[in-house]
Amino acid sequence: MLQVVRPEPAKIEKYTEALRALRVSCPDGVVLRKDWASVVGKFQHVAEVVQGGQQLLAAAYDARQSFVGVVPEKEQWGDSCKVKVHEQAWEDMFEFARSLAASGKQAVLPGWGQGGKRFLQGGHSHVA
Repeated sequence: MLQVVRPEPAKIEKYTEALRALRVSCPDGVVLRKDWASVVGKFQHVAEVVQGGQQLLAAAYDARQSFVGVVPEKEQWGDSCKVKVHEQAWEDMFEFARSLAASGKQAVLPGWGQGGKRFLQGGHSHVA
């Protein structure tokens, strides 16, 4: 089963604002790891809709491991664990957001049932 989907404009705006707010609140690029992972995750599940989406997320994924100081493994997802998000990751995330907003196109995603993801506006299903 294939499904034709497109991103919902309200969600794109909400997720882009979350990215922008995190950037403004952390001008030095040092953020709580959980906050960074949350913002990246908002975009991650729609990476298939953006051409080159996974490549644009690569630096963001790397940033999740760019710990500030020595962080024992058991504390890596703790409430105070911080990572340094480098400029390339910020630039790529904002490029992803722009591409998502500008696309306005539909994508055909294999294996998605009707009503699969709430972020995406369902089009119509096609039997493959």
